[in-house]
Amino acid sequence: IQRICQRQATPRRWIDELFPMTFSSQSLAWHTEAGRRSNNEDSCATAVSPDGTRALLVVADGMGGHACGEVASRLVVESLLRDYSQNRFDVSPEFLRNAIARAHHEVLHASQQNAAQKGMGATVVVAILDCGDENAKRTPRGIVGHVGDSRAYQFRSDYVRRLTSDHLMVVEALGYDEERAKNHPRGNELSQAMGSGNSVNPTISEFDLCEGDAIVLCTDGVSEVLSAPQMHSAIQRFVAVSGEEKSRPDSLAHFCASVVKHAIESGSRDNCTVAVALAPALAAVAPQKESHSSSHAQSGAGSKTRELETAPTLSLENVSLNG
Repeated sequence: IQRICQRQATPRRWIDELFPMTFSSQSLAWHTEAGRRSNNEDSCATAVSPDGTRALLVVADGMGGHACGEVASRLVVESLLRDYSQNRFDVSPEFLRNAIARAHHEVLHASQQNAAQKGMGATVVVAILDCGDENAKRTPRGIVGHVGDSRAYQFRSDYVRRLTSDHLMVVEALGYDEERAKNHPRGNELSQAMGSGNSVNPTISEFDLCEGDAIVLCTDGVSEVLSAPQMHSAIQRFVAVSGEEKSRPDSLAHFCASVVKHAIESGSRDNCTVAVALAPALAAVAPQKESHSSSHAQSGAGSKTRELETAPTLSLENVSLNG
């Protein structure tokens, strides 16, 4: 389409209006509900860089009972949002690993300062997406980090990819796969959690990003009752709806709410949270030379790090927070 428009001397602004290379409130959404529980210990948020080319989604599932789990998950989300803003919306494995570590220590410190919150913790999954920038030579990509059993998925047309592996004690200590672990008496026991122990070792990985990709984060209240194929079918139905209906500012939020409602109706006994990003049109940038760095050993795959150009100082905008 760009070649056709260039031949007809059509302004580039017209192309950008048709295929915006930025995230907006219509391409990011989340929904969370207590479900069958008396209170909601999940927290979630989205944030977009002021230039719209980068976005963050984060979901945290609190543990500890009463109000403690809610406090832990909120601390994790707030810490990550603050770090994301203060570090100029960095999109690197090193930043994400350090940001998760700092959030862990915030929860740990809070639990040590308040006896009523002793033992509180949380899982976390966070994805940072970059549309790319032709001028800055940034290629479109995503990076995901997690601790615990909150999950991230990537859906593309007929392609489904799970981006995370649950951090389960039985899986890591006994070598069970996740399906077999379900039948173990301690099958749902986490091997690590935010605020538990002196440190955490998050799994960090990088993935390619294409226009139209749906990146979905969810807590185990959703993933335990809805399979990846079921969520994929829901995504495909959303994509197939009429353009007029899908152009409504709250259409993606309604989609998230429908997934949560389906999880609750399917028998979930936990809090249910879903966050979704739809990748907009992306910059056409040739891949740069890649270097490899290690991630959490349980993931079985190294992460890829690309050197980024220096970005201007940015401030946090367009933030939604629950918790």
